[in-house]
Amino acid sequence: MFNALERVRSILYLVSTFIPASLVQEKMRRPVAGLVSGQILRGSLLFSDVSGFTPLSERLAILGPEGAERVTAIMNQYFATMLEIISWSGGNLIKFAGDAMLVHFPEQENGEHVRWAVRAGQRMLRAMKNFAQIETPKGAVTLQMKIGLATGEFLAASVGSEKRMEYFVTGPAVTQTMGAEGKTTGGGQLVVNDQTALQLGDALVQKKLPDGFYLLKPGSEDEIDDFEIKAEIRRGRGAVPWNASPHAILAQIEVALRQIQALKPYLAPELIERVV
Repeated sequence: MFNALERVRSILYLVSTFIPASLVQEKMRRPVAGLVSGQILRGSLLFSDVSGFTPLSERLAILGPEGAERVTAIMNQYFATMLEIISWSGGNLIKFAGDAMLVHFPEQENGEHVRWAVRAGQRMLRAMKNFAQIETPKGAVTLQMKIGLATGEFLAASVGSEKRMEYFVTGPAVTQTMGAEGKTTGGGQLVVNDQTALQLGDALVQKKLPDGFYLLKPGSEDEIDDFEIKAEIRRGRGAVPWNASPHAILAQIEVALRQIQALKPYLAPELIERVV
């Protein structure tokens, strides 16, 4: 029964890695499959978009399967690098959209989430130097990132049924985050809304843009080198004593199974087959 519990919890962990942390936490508390729910979240949202993957794919396509493998490896390296930065900067990934990412930095009482989000964006832009001058048979390709960042509130909601659920976000902060990214004019730029700039002060602002947006300075190495998260925070599984009764172990298995059932509708069927 201990082996069965570990197996079920391993599946639960794998399923949870494909879903935003805030949603996972909600479903751990209320493991009801197909539950329609919504909540207002506050904090800072970061939207990053990358250009260059399309020409990179086109130039490597002439290599056939080898080219596809190289593109996949580069994309995986890119996402692994950015997700590592986001994790250690205190952010929670909400969605992938092709090569773009939407990240939430939850509100903190002292407003630190704003500075955490900005430093995360600066770190992400700095890390793009690792993806400059990627060699291909038809010449080098450089990947470039643009970032929009807004502070405010938004609705995070789950809709659907027990068979298929969708998690989406909408609201003022989402609109302004996309608007900030739309104000960028080239790679390497980080643009924020006025609420973010107000909490940062003038020292980090490089230029005021139309419609209440601001272009920020890159940030010094000293300012962005020291990560906010000092130790990895793991999702606790809940220890079960070695001499626990079969009834207690079975109860833990049932809880984990309900949690898996609550998370499964957010995954595509083919992905469920691979994971479960």
